Amino acid sequence: MARELRQAHLETIRRLAAGALAALDHGDQRETARLAMAAGRLCEEIAGRWTPAAVEVMARLGGKDVAAISAQPPQMRGMPPFWMSY
Repeated sequence: MARELRQAHLETIRRLAAGALAALDHGDQRETARLAMAAGRLCEEIAGRWTPAAVEVMARLGGKDVAAISAQPPQMRGMPPFWMSY
């Protein structure tokens, strides 16, 4: 089961990265960043440096992601909450 899960993760990362590159080719910087961040987040999750499913809630406005609320990863425990815009 672990091997199948690892393969599924790798395939998802590959697809996210391919999507990011396609978005870059089309000049869509926002989509490029979104997909690249998702691929990086999954890599961090696999490596154990980010909690699985760290994004708890994604807020959308007009069909676009505008905000997210997530748990802090283990390396950030004890830090005060903060806001970031993207």
